[in-house]
Amino acid sequence: MLSAILETYLSQEKRIKKYLTRFLSNPQDIDEIAQEAFLRAFASEGKQPIKRPRSFLYTTAKHLALDHVKKKSPVIASDMSDKDQLQSLLDEGQLSPEDQLASKELLVSFAKAVSVLPERGRRDFILAKVNGHS
Repeated sequence: MLSAILETYLSQEKRIKKYLTRFLSNPQDIDEIAQEAFLRAFASEGKQPIKRPRSFLYTTAKHLALDHVKKKSPVIASDMSDKDQLQSLLDEGQLSPEDQLASKELLVSFAKAVSVLPERGRRDFILAKVNGHS
């Protein structure tokens, strides 16, 4: 009997790669990310059973793709502290659709992380990082 992750990957490989085109345009990157997602999911399955292998594979692929985009997007990764510059790039359409998606995903991750802070910590963090107060 094949592992659930292997069975799912074999049946979903083309769909996973098509899904990755939402984040990536280079066919080599898409192939590499799909393979890496399988390898990581397969390794995770060896540690504990995966209840929803299809969902797990797609989620792993998405996170790997977003990490890949972030690494290739120095504007987003290194200039997040300069929100005015980032906003001007967005307004002028200078970021590729992939970079725009990555910046939105990064913003969502940031918002989720901040939302779990206690009220005072959240307020202080937002004042310090977003509004520039110390």
